Amino acid sequence: MAYDDFAGLVADEAVELMVVANPSQLHCQDSIAAMRAGKHVIVEKPMPPLWMK
Repeated sequence: MAYDDFAGLVADEAVELMVVANPSQLHCQDSIAAMRAGKHVIVEKPMPPLWMK
């Protein structure tokens, strides 16, 4: 299913789980919105640059 915006996705009662894998600066607001809508949320956390050394 396609959504025109994030609000439509969050409002869909058929959606039970959301994986937040968007730019890091949006993780907080999108995760909170999803949790307030009663969704289970998994947030992708990027590896820190030091790990790659």
